[in-house]
Amino acid sequence: MNLKRIILTVMGLVGLVLALGVGFITVRHAAAASQVEKSWADTQVAVLENVGTTRTLTILPLIDKHATAGLQGEWGVSYLIKTDSTSILFDVGQNADGSAPLLANMVALDIAPEAIDRFFFSHPHPDHLGGLSAMLNRTFSLGGPVKLDGKPVYAPVALTYPGTTPNVAAEPTIMAPGVATTGTMAFAEVFPMLLLADPDVEQALLANVEGVGVVVIAGCGHPGIQKMMQRADALFDEPIVGFVGGLHYPASDGSDIQPNLDFLKTYHPVIVAPSAHDSSQPALDAIRAAFPEAYRDIVVGQEIVVGAQK
Repeated sequence: MNLKRIILTVMGLVGLVLALGVGFITVRHAAAASQVEKSWADTQVAVLENVGTTRTLTILPLIDKHATAGLQGEWGVSYLIKTDSTSILFDVGQNADGSAPLLANMVALDIAPEAIDRFFFSHPHPDHLGGLSAMLNRTFSLGGPVKLDGKPVYAPVALTYPGTTPNVAAEPTIMAPGVATTGTMAFAEVFPMLLLADPDVEQALLANVEGVGVVVIAGCGHPGIQKMMQRADALFDEPIVGFVGGLHYPASDGSDIQPNLDFLKTYHPVIVAPSAHDSSQPALDAIRAAFPEAYRDIVVGQEIVVGAQK
């Protein structure tokens, strides 16, 4: 066998292996997507009783793609959410390069970790748990050693952290007056390293603002805007009037998300603030055009206020 034939044979075998690998992952992903739809169809939730309301809702981005001068942005999400009665740290970003941008931003904004009442995690991906190591070890990291001293932690999967016993909020859970979780919603995994696993889960946070309605706050929005809004609808008698956070349109050209924007318009939202960390600029531009009055950019250091001013 001459050299040319050997090279062609090796190239053919490599191509076959790659094709089989891609085919297997495609089939596995399709199966996971089918599991997701079955999980959604089989899950029944009831209206939450005695959730209460909050007069004020403020969302201060601490980590996202864009940041004001003097603060750090990155590919990840962390929001400080405040209501009348509590403060919640929603996800902790990625800390990908070890520079601990979350802690640096908290210092710059004079936010002490001990002043935070509770912690909420949307889903177990590295850009929300504080890095790849945190995800692989089923924990979370703020970028350095931080004592939480038994503060409540609400997560969609089992996590560990020194000094805490995180709650697995698989079912819709009331966290504080006017604040609840959606419970977990399944989605087909998007990270290549996890594509062979079962579907993952994400939860969103719901804030019932007095005289306004319910605002949905999401990390990545992997379940999709329609499922997240429908879940909020099923849990509250009050109108669902806003969406803040990730929508996961990384490769969108803007036109392909039009059905989702038309769906969101049926809620007549008073605020729509999509995260740039997981959506393309054309997608953000399309959302801005669809909701010119309600649209807000998410920028680290720029507070979003819903309801009565403090």
